[in-house]
Amino acid sequence: MDVLDLILNVAAIPSFSTYEERLYPLIERLVAQVEDIEVTRIFKNNLVIEVPGTLAGPPIALAAHLDKINHFGVDFPEKLTAFRENGHLVGLMDDAVGLGICLHFMLRSQSETYPPLLILLSEMEESANLRNSPELLRDRGVGLFPGIGAKRITKYLRKNDLIPSVVLNIDVTPKFRGKSGIAIYNRPWHSDNFTAKSKLVERTREVVNFLKHQHHPLLIADAYNDYRIYGKYFNRDHQYYIPCIAIEPAIYPYHQPNEQVFVKDIQKIVTMIDVFLKKFQFDKD
Repeated sequence: MDVLDLILNVAAIPSFSTYEERLYPLIERLVAQVEDIEVTRIFKNNLVIEVPGTLAGPPIALAAHLDKINHFGVDFPEKLTAFRENGHLVGLMDDAVGLGICLHFMLRSQSETYPPLLILLSEMEESANLRNSPELLRDRGVGLFPGIGAKRITKYLRKNDLIPSVVLNIDVTPKFRGKSGIAIYNRPWHSDNFTAKSKLVERTREVVNFLKHQHHPLLIADAYNDYRIYGKYFNRDHQYYIPCIAIEPAIYPYHQPNEQVFVKDIQKIVTMIDVFLKKFQFDKD
């Protein structure tokens, strides 16, 4: 199954916020194809997948969120519409794109020379149903907030000394307004109650410059999503200096049932991450 088929398979599953476990059967079938892999479920619907690598060094984390927005109400279809047409993937692409790409690299690790990978799959990234239609969530979403999954995952990783050198969060961006493009979000400390030390800023710059060298131009932008949560809870106490970057292909329309993502943007991102995993090294400790 190639990356586009993976994305379409993910997009067809109604894994709405608080019902992310509907994706588990697909993920379990794919995990079974990878040797020496370890999967941990983090309360409630988060997954951390540890993938051994063949390159020495700390793991690199690839992250995506599991939940989708429920646009259908209580009478939703058992299988959502997702298809390829005119150079696009069409359907609920947020964040089927990110999850499909993460699963693609989990499988690809079996035949490529990569460092160890941490696949971070979070619950409750989306705010739309929690804000506008809490009756569609389990227990009306009481006690939840957008990004709680990424926070729970980061707490687990720190407690168990599973510290990545870099977090690449793959999501989608509306900033191109219907045109093709790829955005990089790279300032998780922006307006988020922590100050970045110079070492974190420099290491983040190294990651961004490497990615820009692989694909130019990239739109350097910012928005609030899980990448900021990882950046905040890994780095706010200055114990670690872990660049947390979002890599996001253009999507249009946004937060709608018929979202479209350009196939060529997905393919470019896959190439960028492949080269990053094989070649990136920090200039200094």
